[in-house]
Amino acid sequence: MSFMTSEGSSYTSLFIPTTNIWVVQVVSTRMPEKITTNVKLDALIMHAKGVKQEAVASAYGISESTLKRAKARYAKYGDLEAGYKIPGRKPLFGPCMRDVYFNFSHF
Repeated sequence: MSFMTSEGSSYTSLFIPTTNIWVVQVVSTRMPEKITTNVKLDALIMHAKGVKQEAVASAYGISESTLKRAKARYAKYGDLEAGYKIPGRKPLFGPCMRDVYFNFSHF
């Protein structure tokens, strides 16, 4: 028999007459909770420090594919939640070279 609970989960029950035991299997029909941006960002920072992807995923309770997608999205868009490309040309100088250039260009 299959039943639906008020919380949105369904369960199946089966009675085994020879042992007088009920076997119940609960299946959740809810969507998993959304992983916050802070958790993804912390996981990316930990991975950038050299910790393996598997260890980071298990430490934060996320899947390896979630970490992989977050890493790709951050590399492509510069943000974890944005879904668009950063407009404009890529800068010629990185942040370190910009500081060096602007500090010495005023002499």
